[in-house]
Amino acid sequence: MPSTQVEPLKAALSAALAGLGAGRPYSEALAALAQGLFLWQLKADGGPEDFASWGGPFAAPAWRGRAPAAVRTLQAELNRLAPSAAELGAALEALHWERGSGSSRERGVYYTPPVLARFMARLALRLYFQELARPRSRERDPGAPVCLPPTLRLADPAVGAGAFLAAALVELSALPADLRGGRGVPELLGCLAGRDRDAEAVYLTRVRLWLLAAAEVARRGGPFPPLAAIRSGDSLSERPEPADIILENPPYLRQENLSAAEKNALAARFGRSLPRQADLYAYFLANLKNELKPGGVAVLVTPVAWLEVDYGRALQKELLRSFEIPLIITSACERWFSQAAVHTAVSAFVRPEEAGRRPRRPTALVNLSRPLAAAAEEVVASGGRFPSGWSCGEAYRAVSVPRTELSALTQRRKPVRARWGTLLRAPGVYFTLHAAAPDAWVSAGELAEVTRGFTSGANAFFFVRDVTAEVEPAVRTELGVTAGSGLRVIAARGRRRYFAVEERFLFPLIKSPREVAGYVIREGDLAWRVLLLPPDEGYVQGLRAAEYIRWGEAQGFGCRATVCSRSFWWSLPKLLPPQVLARQFYDRRFNFPYNPSTALCDHTFYYFTGCADPELFAALLNSTLTYFHVELWGRSNMGDGVLTFYGPELSDLPLPRPELFAGERGTELKRAFQRLRARAVLPVEEEVERSDRRDLDLNVLAGLGLTGLPAASLLAEVYSALTRLVAQRLERSRRGQV
Repeated sequence: MPSTQVEPLKAALSAALAGLGAGRPYSEALAALAQGLFLWQLKADGGPEDFASWGGPFAAPAWRGRAPAAVRTLQAELNRLAPSAAELGAALEALHWERGSGSSRERGVYYTPPVLARFMARLALRLYFQELARPRSRERDPGAPVCLPPTLRLADPAVGAGAFLAAALVELSALPADLRGGRGVPELLGCLAGRDRDAEAVYLTRVRLWLLAAAEVARRGGPFPPLAAIRSGDSLSERPEPADIILENPPYLRQENLSAAEKNALAARFGRSLPRQADLYAYFLANLKNELKPGGVAVLVTPVAWLEVDYGRALQKELLRSFEIPLIITSACERWFSQAAVHTAVSAFVRPEEAGRRPRRPTALVNLSRPLAAAAEEVVASGGRFPSGWSCGEAYRAVSVPRTELSALTQRRKPVRARWGTLLRAPGVYFTLHAAAPDAWVSAGELAEVTRGFTSGANAFFFVRDVTAEVEPAVRTELGVTAGSGLRVIAARGRRRYFAVEERFLFPLIKSPREVAGYVIREGDLAWRVLLLPPDEGYVQGLRAAEYIRWGEAQGFGCRATVCSRSFWWSLPKLLPPQVLARQFYDRRFNFPYNPSTALCDHTFYYFTGCADPELFAALLNSTLTYFHVELWGRSNMGDGVLTFYGPELSDLPLPRPELFAGERGTELKRAFQRLRARAVLPVEEEVERSDRRDLDLNVLAGLGLTGLPAASLLAEVYSALTRLVAQRLERSRRGQV
C-alpha cells in the first residue's frame, strides 16, 4: 500500500484520537475510535449500542446517541479518502507505533511495512503447502487433495499491532475455496493466534482483523469472532502454544538494554543454548523449537547480526538441529525498516515431521538486487528452490549451500571461516576466486595475535602532548628541562599546567583513525604521547614524573572505578607492540596501517602483533582482495551504512598464505606496497583506478598462481564487485522503507 494513502489516513486518525482522548484514558479513546471506524465501514445510521449483540469491537459501546464530533469529522474524511480495510489497519498500526515511538523503540518494536508482511505470509503458505503435499505428511490421507487442515493454527508470538496476522488473513481468504476447506473469513479468523506484552497493540490487532472480517460479518448479521487466541502475554516466559505456521518480527532489543531480571529469566529458560551477548530477537529464534509443530513452517524477519557475528554460530547450530532452513533473504538495495538503524533478513524454517529426517534441499541464501515490491513474486514462486551453487537472476543473486557446509561453518571447520552472512552477500567472483585457489588461504588469526588497543581508564591523565619545543624558554628553565636532561615538558589538561616528565616513559600514541590518512604510521606525524610508568612505587617516587602523579591524584584520577583496581592506578598494564593496525569501522575507505615504529594505540583500534614478517603481512592486508573479504566478513547489521569489524572478524579474515610469497615474489610484493604507501588512502571507487593499487593486487594474485589475462580479468571483477557492495551498503542506509 502506498505511503501516500497511509499518511493522510494516519493524520485523520490521529486528529480523531486526540479529540476523543480529552478527559478519558487512551484505551477508551482507542475503543471509541475503533467503533467509529466500524460504523463508517458498515454504513450504519445507528450507534455502537445497536451492534452490542455482535460483540467484538462493540462489546462495550463507547457512546450512546449521537456520535462525538471527532467521530463525525473522521467519518467525513473517510468518505473522501475511501480507504480499504487493509489500509485502515496499516494506518492504525503506524499511528500506534508513532504515538509510542519512544517506548516502542526502547523495546525494539517497529512498524512493519505491509509489502513485507504480505510477502512473508505468501512465502510461509507456499512452503507450508509444499510440506502438506509430501507423501508422508500426517495432516492428510494418502491420495486426498491438499488443503489446509481443520486444526490449522497460524501464530505470531510477538504480534505487535497485527501486521502479519492481517496479511495472513488476506492471503488465506484469497486461496481457492477447496484449499482453505471452504472456510470464510470469520472461520479463518479462528485459525489465528498471537501474543504480545503490549495490551494496546493486542487490542489493535483484534480491531485490524475485525475490520477485514466486517463485510462478511455484516452479510451474516453478526457476530464478530471473539479472537480469544490473540491476547496479552509473553511468548518467551509462558507455556508454548505450538502452531502450524509462524510469522514474526521479534523485538530488536540489544542485550545491553535488557534488565538484569530479564537476562536472568532468559538464562533460566534457555540455559546455555545462547550466549549472554545475544540480543532479544535471538531468543525468539531459539524458541521456535517450542512454538512450531512438526511439519510446520516459520518465517521471521530479524536483524542480520545472527548471520554475521561470532556468537551467532551457537544459534545457527541450534537451529540446524531442529529445522530445515530452505531460505534466507536479505536486500542489497533497500532497508526494510526505515525507522530502525538495522539491516534485516527474512529467514524460513521447516520443522521435519520425522526426527532425523535427511534435509531434502540445501539452504538458498538470497540477496535481492531489486526492491522487495518488485522481487517478491519471483521469490515466492521459487518456493525456496534455486539452482545449485551460485546463481543470478534479474531481481536477485543466490547461493545454494548444502546443510553439511552450513554445519561446517557453524563449527569453524572450514579453512576459510566464512559466516552465513558472508555467503548471503557474496557475489559470484567470491566463489570464482576461492575455486581458483582453494588451498591458498589462511585465517589472519593463525598468522598473528589479534589484540585490542588499551583502555587507559583516564585519558586526560595518561594521554599527553609533548610541548617542549613550544613553551617559552623560561618554562623549560623553571622545570629543569635542558638538552641532555632526558626530560620533556608535557601539558596537563590543555595548557593550564606544565610538568617535566622523563622522556623514556613517553611513547607515541595513535588515538583516532583520522590521524592515519595513509597506509603507514609515521611517528613524526603523531601529536599524542602516552605515559607508561613501571609498577614500582619506590622507583617512581624518585622520578620527576612523581609530581605529575601527585597532581593527578589531587584531580581525582586515582579514585576512578576504571583505574582503582590496578595495583598502582598510574601504571598501565604491559602492552604488546602493535605491528599492523585495524580499524573497527569502514565506510568508503579501507586500510590496515603498517606500524614499523610500533607506536601504541588505544581501544579505537584492534591490532596484529607477533607477525613473522610485519611488512609482508601489511602488504597482504592492504590488497584489494583483503578489502573485498573485509566487506564480506564485516557486520552490516547497523543500518547507518557503516561496516563494523571487530576482533572475531579479524581473526577469521582470509589472507593468502605468506609462504606463497617467499624469495623474490615477496620482495616484489613489498616493493609494490612501498610505492602504494607513499600516498593517502582514497575512497575505494578511486583506489581501484590507481596503477599502484593494481600493481600490488596483481602481485598478490601471482602468489595465488594467477597471472596474465586470467588474473587481470578476475581482478576487474573483484574491483567491480567491491565498489558495488560498498555503494549498496551506503545506499541502503539512505533508502526508506519498502
